[in-house]
Amino acid sequence: MDLIRLPYYVSSDTDMEGYGRFRLFHPTIEPAYRQIFIEKPNELIISNEEKAIRQLQFIALAIGKPVTQRTSMVINIDGACRKNGGENPRGAYGVYFGPNSHYNVSGLIASDVAQTSNRAEIEALIKALDIIQIITNKDMSLSNLVIITDSEYLVKSLTEWVYIWEKREGMTSKGTPAAHFHLLKQIRDRLDWMEYSDDGGIRCQFWLTDRNHNVEADKLANLAFDRATLP
Repeated sequence: MDLIRLPYYVSSDTDMEGYGRFRLFHPTIEPAYRQIFIEKPNELIISNEEKAIRQLQFIALAIGKPVTQRTSMVINIDGACRKNGGENPRGAYGVYFGPNSHYNVSGLIASDVAQTSNRAEIEALIKALDIIQIITNKDMSLSNLVIITDSEYLVKSLTEWVYIWEKREGMTSKGTPAAHFHLLKQIRDRLDWMEYSDDGGIRCQFWLTDRNHNVEADKLANLAFDRATLP
């Protein structure tokens, strides 16, 4: 994966300083990763076969070569919806922890929820957080997590919009109910609990990419469709 081409989303809204920008990640603004991202971008993320995950690397100035950040974990997520907006749509999710990782998972989203691409992206994140909790309960050294997604909707929802909607009691600027507000607020609160509770200390950040750089998670989401033999 050509990581140097991954874009970084920054809001142009000057009123967003008090919201969730701290959950945005990109190595060009992270001092620990900037040098390796610029000089050796394809070494930024490596597989840890023993842990069945992927981790970040940084250039250790004392030795001048990449060193694994032992507290890190990188996860790709993707949601997909066939016939999105049409008749009989069906959503699926994919969560990718690493090559041949037994934590990799895919599936169809529950039939009793909205079958849309946005809801599928949300379900992918929920599934990822469920697995992350299992992993971090077993390995408490993993406390700096980066979730890579190609969903601008998901990233903006959790770093900006949910805070605005909350102030408006779940309503948009047009006075209509914000889609998935209560679910997104639950996720935001869950992320806060993971980081700030007495049993927390786990920081999750989002790295927004495009579909061309989220291939493995996309494959997993489409695998769910293939297994179900959907048209």
